[in-house]
Amino acid sequence: MNKIIPHRKIEGISAILLPFQTDGTPDLEAFTAHLERTYAAGLISAVNMDTGYVNHLTNSECEHILDLTVSIAQGRRFIAGAFIEGESGDLVSLYEQKTDAIQKRGGQPILFQCSQLQSLSDEDLIQVYQQVAKQCDSLLAFELGKMFAPFGQIYSL
Repeated sequence: MNKIIPHRKIEGISAILLPFQTDGTPDLEAFTAHLERTYAAGLISAVNMDTGYVNHLTNSECEHILDLTVSIAQGRRFIAGAFIEGESGDLVSLYEQKTDAIQKRGGQPILFQCSQLQSLSDEDLIQVYQQVAKQCDSLLAFELGKMFAPFGQIYSL
């Protein structure tokens, strides 16, 4: 049973929507304003998430969003998605490239699932996450059901 800890500091994290302009390009001005409002509200920002359409962004667009976030965050905590769907190669190496890019900018990575993980046994899946985690100061991960993303998977207990 979890005990209630009175007077503990609550941390709130908000995934930041990346709006797009009518020509299909990211609306960076609106994104920046949303990021600033999120920090003003006392929340931790999470960028390059599914609400940020990470699955529709190029690697250079994701990196640009990271750089923009760093400039707005000004040392405050942020989380960024490590998304590798559609890339080929060793899963651990692919995730490490993304988590390294996030950590070098001062962010905390959160692993997105990918289609390649779906074919792994539970033991192999855990091993991938453990190997990636060894390279990170701090790491988050989450699961998405296939109803939300074709690369998602609900893990066994």
